[in-house]
Formats: sequence, structure tokens, C-alpha cells
Amino acid sequence: SGNISITDGIVQMTQGLETAVYLSLFSPEDWFCNDIAETEAEKLTSRTNEIISTLPQTSKNYQLLIQAIEMDLKWLTDNQLAKTVTAAVSAEKLNRVIMTITIEQDSGSTNLTLPIEWGSNG
Repeated sequence: SGNISITDGIVQMTQGLETAVYLSLFSPEDWFCNDIAETEAEKLTSRTNEIISTLPQTSKNYQLLIQAIEMDLKWLTDNQLAKTVTAAVSAEKLNRVIMTITIEQDSGSTNLTLPIEWGSNG
């Protein structure tokens, strides 16, 4: 299992799965690598980032966020890099949630825990 390391609110990147997941969830639509993608499926859309940037932090939006996380990471199962990807969201405090992502692979499971700022801009 692996964990994303966060120091002073900054995600410490690795060259592995954790970085790919983070980029899938939080890349802006105009991310420069989308310009070189050969197919639409290779482009990152980051529905997750859009939800936390535009919708208020309410319990009814948690399900939308979970769906967005799973859609943003669908490429893992589409490309047979994972058997399943599941997500959960829980409130940590006002304007902050915890995303928990479990990626099941043949070699075992990877659990990622991301504390995310949500809605602090009103």
C-alpha cells in the first residue's frame, strides 16, 4: 500500500501512481499536456477539481465529488492498471474534506488519503 505524503499542506509527489492520481484529479482544463494528447481519452478533465472549485461543500455534493473522483480515475481500470477504484469523502472541518481512494491491483491495494480545501473562497 502507498500513501501520499503531505507536508504543510503540499502534496509530496512521487514518480508513481500517486502523482498520476493527483494530476488526474486536480489538473486544470488547459493543462499543457492536454495539447500533446493523441486522443480525447488521454486528456485530463479533472471533474474533481471543477466540483471543489465551483460547488459549495455540502453533504449532498459529496456524492457528486465521489462520482467525479471515480470518473477522473476511470482510466486506471480502462487501461487494466487497476481492478477497481473506489472513493469516499468525509468532512474534516469547514472548508476541508478528506478524500480516501482505494486502488485494487493484482499486486495488492493502494490507499491514498487526500485532505482537500473546499469552498474557502465562498
